[in-house]
Order: sequence, then structure tokens, then C-alpha cells
Amino acid sequence: MRSKHTILVSLFLYASLSFSACGPGKSLAPTLPPTLTGASTSRRTFTPTRTFTPTGTFTQTRTFTPEPTFTPSEPAAATASLTRIPTGAPALSFVEPTSGTYRDWTRYIHKVYRFVFAAPPGWVVSELGANFIQLSAPFTPDIKFTIGVRWVDEDVRIQRTGVPEGDVVRVGMVPFWRDEIAKMILVYQGKDKAVLYNNATEIRVGNRVFTLGMSDFSHNYDAIDLPEAIEATGDAIVGSLAAPD
Repeated sequence: MRSKHTILVSLFLYASLSFSACGPGKSLAPTLPPTLTGASTSRRTFTPTRTFTPTGTFTQTRTFTPEPTFTPSEPAAATASLTRIPTGAPALSFVEPTSGTYRDWTRYIHKVYRFVFAAPPGWVVSELGANFIQLSAPFTPDIKFTIGVRWVDEDVRIQRTGVPEGDVVRVGMVPFWRDEIAKMILVYQGKDKAVLYNNATEIRVGNRVFTLGMSDFSHNYDAIDLPEAIEATGDAIVGSLAAPD
């Protein structure tokens, strides 16, 4: 059995060794996980691969046609002597073809408003009520040329109420009734959508008033692009309008 003196010496030597190993001012502490010592967890940073700085804004331009105003220069009684046909009876009848540009075209006379015009071979001519005539292309029936007509004193709207999206561009003049009228094209996204003669406004000839235009009535507006040959055919229809011989 150890004596008390031996035990005390042993305790003194253990304490001395411990103090000299830690050194002055040092203390042993357990190692803790990073999340318990306040260490931040790593984050994923996102660097954009493309930056876009707008240089301007694009505004779609739409041209609006003003409502035309005019004062008739002829008295309303000028139309009283004209005989109107019964409602529902056809107003168009054929006339003898003439030589020249329209010799292969079918010529019509309007028995109410007293004017003639020519239709290209294969085109279908239809009367839409008393004031409109429509010519449909044979190979693309959605493309239609429309003639609106009324008397000066007649309270009937024959002018279109508006146009779809696009810009109206003036491209020249075409013959009409021994004179000329302006030809405009409705252009959208680089494609010809419609032809608007006289900017789609009314054209007065004596005691008659006309509107003339060509449009594609298909449902896919973005795909519409009138061929130049069709537009030239429309110009020829305009040039065929005249008073009866």
C-alpha cells in the first residue's frame, strides 16, 4: 500500500505536467461542427450570360382615313328621272365586248347606277345588296375586288369603316373614268395586305359616288401578301369603269 506521501507527490507531478503542456493562458476546447461555430454555408452565385440594354422602343403606326366631307354641286332632283329596278332583281347585265385591252373580259352594265365595268376571265361577279359589287379571283377566291356605288343624295354608307394594322403607302396613279385616281397599298410586316384606291375614300363622278378596293378576306392576316399580278388586275378593273355608250 502506497503511503500518503507517495500519493501527494504523484498528484503534484501530474498537475505540473498538465500546466506545462497547455502553457500559460491556454485552455482546451472541444472541436465543434462549422454550423455550430457560426461558419457560413457556401452559396451559388448566378452570373447572367447575356445582358440586354434597350436602345429604343418600337411603336406600330396605323394610318386612319378621315371621314370625307363634300357638298353636292348637283340638285337632288337629278336622280328623279332614273328608273330603279325592283328589290331583289339583278342590276347587272352583260354588254357586248369591245376591242382593245378588255376584248377577252366580260363586260357588265349596271342598270340602276348606269355605269359599265369589265371582269377578268374566270372571275366571279356577285351583287352584295343594292350598293356593292364584288369580283372574286378564280384561283384565290378569298381575294376580292369591291365596287361600292350610290347616288350623291342617297343616304347609304359605301366607305369602309377602317383598315387592319399596317401603313398606307402611296404607290402611284391609275386611270379611272377618263381621269386618274391615287393608288395606295396597305403594308404590314413587308407584305401587301390590301389595295385602297383614293385612300379608300369616296370618289364622285357626276351624280354617282364610288368606292374601290381589293382585299384578301382569309383568316390568317399575317400570311396575306397580294401578288403584283393580282394588284395589276385590280388596276385594270378600275380603268374599265365608265359611263354607258
